[in-house]
Formats: sequence, structure tokens, C-alpha cells
Amino acid sequence: MAKTAWEVEHGPDYEVPGLIDFMVSKGIFEDVSWHNDACPRFQVSSEKVQRGEPYGLTLWVEHPVSFSRDSGNKRFFVTEGQFISDSDAEHETDDLCEALTWIFERIGKYLPGRIPGIEELAEEWVQSKR
Repeated sequence: MAKTAWEVEHGPDYEVPGLIDFMVSKGIFEDVSWHNDACPRFQVSSEKVQRGEPYGLTLWVEHPVSFSRDSGNKRFFVTEGQFISDSDAEHETDDLCEALTWIFERIGKYLPGRIPGIEELAEEWVQSKR
């Protein structure tokens, strides 16, 4: 099986949850992980950003072991804006569902049209594993 961008750039020890990889495969997120970043990161796919929106949502996934985290953040860190330094909003949590809820409350302006709910998406992911 081919490695994902986050595995190539940061290694499998980051253990990005499978649901996030599934969201990448569905075109909700784009894996934009880069080795100079502190951890893997995922953004709303740039080709789906509405015209005139110069920024989007970014989900940072820190190492699962807290003392191995570069930035000292919680496991999941979400920003809305062009860069972390000037983000319009941010949310930090150790709970993936809470991070995704925060994202899905804002995602409509970046991915117009019908966006599946978190529960629906999670169920589809579970079904794909069978």
C-alpha cells in the first residue's frame, strides 16, 4: 500500500486517525503535510475553495504521545485563516470528534453544497472497512 503524504513527511508514529485519511479520499481534506511543519496537516481542498476566499480550514494532527509533541499543543489543532500567525479562529482539543465538529460548523463556506455530517461520514468510513 502506498504511503500517504503525512507518513512520508512525518512517519507512521504520528498515527493519524483513519477517519482523516478517509476524509482525504472523499475530497473533504487535502493532505498538505510537509517535513518542515511540526506535524501532519490537512486543509480543505484548495480546488474546492470558493472564489474570493483567500483562506481556509487547517487541521494539524500532533503526535499521539503528549511529551513527543513539538509544539506542546493538544492532539488536534484547527485554524481558520491563511496562516497560524494570523488565523481568524482556532480550536485545540485532544478529541477528534470535537475537532471535526468545530470544522464542520465552518466548512460550508469552503465546500458549498451538501456536506455529510460527522456521524454520516464516520458510518460510511466504518462500512468501507467491512
